[in-house]
Amino acid sequence: MNKRYDLAGMTVNERLFETNQLSVYEEAIAAADAPAVRKVLESIDVDEPSIVLILQTRLKP
Repeated sequence: MNKRYDLAGMTVNERLFETNQLSVYEEAIAAADAPAVRKVLESIDVDEPSIVLILQTRLKP
């Protein structure tokens, strides 16, 4: 992303929407692509414990 966003205080969904990453995230979730999900979440400054929780709950086998 070229543009810097002020993401402080936003939920993950708000961050995804504000940065135009929502569709990329949803596609990665649908494909069960953990590395792609992680990349998107890291790009919007989601902390590691939250990323782990999202991966565990959204990418169930």
